[in-house]
Amino acid sequence: GTPPEAQADEGWERWIGVRGAAALGASVLVVAALYFFQYSIEHGWIGPFARVLIGLTAGLACVVGSEPLRRRYAGTTIAVTLANWLAGAGIAILYASSWAASGLYHLVPTLVSGAAMVAITGACAGLSVFRDSLAIAVLGLFGGFLTPIALSTGEDRPISLFTYLFLLDAALLYLAQRKRWPSLAGLALGFTALYQLAWIFGRMDEATTWIGLVITLAFAVLFAGVTMLLPTEDDEEGREVATNRIVRVAAVLVPFALAIAFATQRGPMSGFGATLTLVCVLSLGALLVAVRDRLGWLAPAAASAAVGLYLVFLVRHHDEGFVPWHAAVLALAPALLFHLGAELGARGVRLGPLDLSEAQGLSVASLVSAGGATGLVALFALEHAAHHLVWALVVVVLSLLVLRVVAQTKWSFVAVIAALAHGAIWALWGLVWAERSEPI
Repeated sequence: GTPPEAQADEGWERWIGVRGAAALGASVLVVAALYFFQYSIEHGWIGPFARVLIGLTAGLACVVGSEPLRRRYAGTTIAVTLANWLAGAGIAILYASSWAASGLYHLVPTLVSGAAMVAITGACAGLSVFRDSLAIAVLGLFGGFLTPIALSTGEDRPISLFTYLFLLDAALLYLAQRKRWPSLAGLALGFTALYQLAWIFGRMDEATTWIGLVITLAFAVLFAGVTMLLPTEDDEEGREVATNRIVRVAAVLVPFALAIAFATQRGPMSGFGATLTLVCVLSLGALLVAVRDRLGWLAPAAASAAVGLYLVFLVRHHDEGFVPWHAAVLALAPALLFHLGAELGARGVRLGPLDLSEAQGLSVASLVSAGGATGLVALFALEHAAHHLVWALVVVVLSLLVLRVVAQTKWSFVAVIAALAHGAIWALWGLVWAERSEPI
């Protein structure tokens, strides 16, 4: 018999040769119809309702009509690809028509258009599974994330918006896991981060800080948690696990950038409480991902981000309404958390599937967190000398953490650097506070 490859090539050549003229004629007919449609609109022959109806009909025709094409030429890769993109074009037309029904022509309430666009997104997901087509899934992803923008009325409704995005992300993560499309999870995380950045830095205020906190943590837990449940073995092309690892890392590091908005809040508890919660939860998440994926750089990177966030907090709050114990807790909490990870790693503790004895970078993360916080405390204590007892206590605790890491790792050069640094700190404090009549 004829080999399958030869049959596929023969089918494709036949499609080009025998049906080429018909396809060309159909294309010309479509172009002519589009020009006629535009001409009719410009001259008022077709009203808004008819325009939307024609758009919906055309979209459905593309989606439905692509199926016979896909089945008839199932052995031809190019034909199947064209069928999927024809369906994608139809889906795009359906999105546009649903949006125009309310956003452009005001024929139906926004809620109706929103429900229609959500249904189209769901149909996209189902069609992508049925046809095993990542392209259709990506198109549904774009449509799903553009729906809130297309139907926006300008009102601030963060709970409704991010509830919708959370459900959309959960569905996309399920689809990515089921079909082994990790890039789908990466795209979902990227679009979600853009929405978070826009709302947290553009709309969030002191009264809605708690909403922003929940939004930041919920999506971090969703993306990091779901991808941590995925298998650790690479697929045949070696890309699946790498992409999922990138998603996990981004899920715990990107929120540190969002946390800047919380650290700059002026409220007595909104700025401090939200920043403390974010730093602790994100640092813990970074430690878990670092241990799970054996990423030696991730824990030090998260510790550096926590120190940077502490700097933002001190710069923002050092002048008015400064509360010394807020600064003390924000310095000590992440340092103690990273040191706990280093301590468990040195002791070879195993927490379920996580083997901390094989983790790398935990001791470095502890040094970065404790050392960075010590340096910042040393600088800002010069301006707030009245609280010298608080600063002294914080520096002593941080120094003990550094000494403990040195004892575990036997990094003698770190001990020398720490001794010189702390000697300089105490000498500088003594000189400055003596001039200000603030005895230690």
